[in-house]
Amino acid sequence: MQSIDVISDKEYLASLKVKISFISASFKIRTLIDTLEHPTYLKTTGTGEDAALASSLKHQSEVFLTELADQQTEFKIHTKVEIFGRVGTFGLSAMKTKADRMWDEFVVNLQKSLVSN
Repeated sequence: MQSIDVISDKEYLASLKVKISFISASFKIRTLIDTLEHPTYLKTTGTGEDAALASSLKHQSEVFLTELADQQTEFKIHTKVEIFGRVGTFGLSAMKTKADRMWDEFVVNLQKSLVSN
């Protein structure tokens, strides 16, 4: 993630750069909060594009927070991303491997952030 700009309380513009094997993509992604049931549920949708690679994407995410015993919270996220154009034709196995690595990195960074707060 290179940057996130807040457009409104329900709209965000993110710049994301990712390297998948020999391809580097830079997406501008507009994300909208569709549903917010504070503090337990969030649903977002969005679109993005990399004009240089003639590629685009659509995403949808749902975040679920459930209070557990002992002041713990269960965090679940369901995400669907569709990628089109040159980047989309790159290959499912390479895309899935990269996505899995990015999620692993996200989890490590989230845990670090939570422990330090």
